[in-house]
Amino acid sequence: MELRFWIDPETGLPHIFDHRVTEQEEMTKRRKQAYPAGWNEDRIRKLAEHYDNQAEDEQVAEHEAAFLAEGQTVMVVPTELVPAIVKLISEKRPA
Repeated sequence: MELRFWIDPETGLPHIFDHRVTEQEEMTKRRKQAYPAGWNEDRIRKLAEHYDNQAEDEQVAEHEAAFLAEGQTVMVVPTELVPAIVKLISEKRPA
């Protein structure tokens, strides 16, 4: 896990120092992350590593394959319609 802190230009210290929290306390705090069914931290880490290490030509090939996948359509929709579309898909797709 990588944590980044805003460094106060006046003091040179991480922002957490104004909150009476030590850097060690902040680094060791971990909130229980809620993942979708079938997902966990390890699976997400592996997915992130896959895409972080993917070459540009591999990215292009993956995108092209997605556009050609049978039974699926890729299209641009207005942002305000996305929640309604996601709801409709979730109602049609088995859990």
